[in-house]
Amino acid sequence: MKDKTINREREIRETATKLRKKLELAWCPETLYEKWHCPGETEKSAGQCGPSSVVLFEELQLAFPDEIFSLAVGRVLSSSGKEIIIGKHVWVMWHISTSSSFIIDVTADQGGGISDTVICARIDDLNKRGIIYQAQNIAKALSEIDIPPKRRAKILRQKIVELTHA
Repeated sequence: MKDKTINREREIRETATKLRKKLELAWCPETLYEKWHCPGETEKSAGQCGPSSVVLFEELQLAFPDEIFSLAVGRVLSSSGKEIIIGKHVWVMWHISTSSSFIIDVTADQGGGISDTVICARIDDLNKRGIIYQAQNIAKALSEIDIPPKRRAKILRQKIVELTHA
């Protein structure tokens, strides 16, 4: 079981990393969170977490139908819980058992406190690094997701297809 989980983790990490490269090329003002106001110099991924996570969620469900994934909306805090690294954020969770989950985040670098462009790690391991993902809402199906991020995800997917065939 442990070897299967390690192999699956590697496959999921590779899927997320490959997708991040495609996302970077496709991000545009139309896929940006409507309420995002750029405070100056920020990472390219800033404001792109909603549609990017929806696309990742769909890709993972398609590639790994026997696994359980969900979309989480919340915030990312420092280990003290006092410093907000990312105030409003969307990411994917992979539920490998009833007692263990992974965070899969293809826009982790939009917060100033995280340098990783992609995170695929157990929640406990992230906590040891001083990173706390605090989910406020969890969606297990696309039907549970708000319309605006799904609309932006559709635009993002179209841009990825256009870039792939260019």
